[in-house]
Amino acid sequence: MKKGFFCVLLVFGISAMGFSQDETERFPINIWFSAGPSFGNYFMNGKDLENSYTGSPGVNLNFYALFGEKNMGIFFNYGIMFPVVNSTRENYEPSVQLDFILLGFGFGYDINESLMLHFGIGPNMNMLFLHSDTNSGDYFIGLGLGGDIGLTFNPIKFLCINVGTTLSYNFSAYREIRNNIDFRNNKYDIVESGWVNHYSMIGIKPYITIGFNYYH
Repeated sequence: MKKGFFCVLLVFGISAMGFSQDETERFPINIWFSAGPSFGNYFMNGKDLENSYTGSPGVNLNFYALFGEKNMGIFFNYGIMFPVVNSTRENYEPSVQLDFILLGFGFGYDINESLMLHFGIGPNMNMLFLHSDTNSGDYFIGLGLGGDIGLTFNPIKFLCINVGTTLSYNFSAYREIRNNIDFRNNKYDIVESGWVNHYSMIGIKPYITIGFNYYH
């Protein structure tokens, strides 16, 4: 999260520099931040893992900063998810999943004055915590690549609506199996831990977000 906030500060610093210049010296800038519902679909497998599907509704945060006539820049996409479907077993205790495309390269293509096709690619991190009703759980931290593609609609100035999906492929993961979890005191016993051999996770997370944008 700190990288994301640093990114926002950096972009607004660049924007402030643009305001300090004469009109003739300004270059095109398109910046937006939006949030809204999403639903993540994740397919995981690996050695000593049962092939599984996890369905996770949640909140998606989307940020783009594109510069110049070619609409090239940076972006990030964060998802805070809550697994409700798991094909391996039912989880009764609250579970959480974090799906981050960290700071990556973003691009845009203007379809018309109010509609843009946006897409980007960057490193992906997926943190999946599954808790059972027996105070045990599986904890995964996966690493890979992620992409984002969608449409940005600007119905009025300073307002944007985004419809799109993220796609991710994680090829490495660290796993911990925990027992006797005491959530109040953050205590637990680690039964097994280590990197998962032959691990892979494919993620598809469609979203609809609304937010604020600035462009000139």
